[in-house]
Amino acid sequence: LKLTSNLEGANYNLFLARKGGPDARFFIVPWDYDMTFHKQDVPSNALVERLHRDLPGYSRRVLERWQALLSASSLPSSLGDRLSEKGLMARVDALEVELAEAAGRNYRRWPNTPGETWQGKVQELRAYIVERLQLLDAHFATLEKR
Repeated sequence: LKLTSNLEGANYNLFLARKGGPDARFFIVPWDYDMTFHKQDVPSNALVERLHRDLPGYSRRVLERWQALLSASSLPSSLGDRLSEKGLMARVDALEVELAEAAGRNYRRWPNTPGETWQGKVQELRAYIVERLQLLDAHFATLEKR
């Protein structure tokens, strides 16, 4: 949610879920990503703020998880460097190829804004990712002080 700046995802459009079993942990499943990729502050909500405030070690664990997601060497090979700039750009490359034909159909059906192109939108996404990762690095660095 923080990477994509999903404006509705912090408080709406998510499921709280867990697998079966007495030791199962809860996790969040976000959905509905039409309000994303905004260049705004890092979204939060009362639950997240309460966890940081009331759960000892939570802020440290969040920071450690963020750092792990940026580093391929600290994750199982199936996850790779999922949130590193390199990993995200590789995913954008793959999706750009996969969606090119569908993007053409989309723009034929719903013409784009004058001057807007599929390639331009992909470049905007790439620039957003670089900028957003820097913003999140700064945000998560503040967790060390909590």
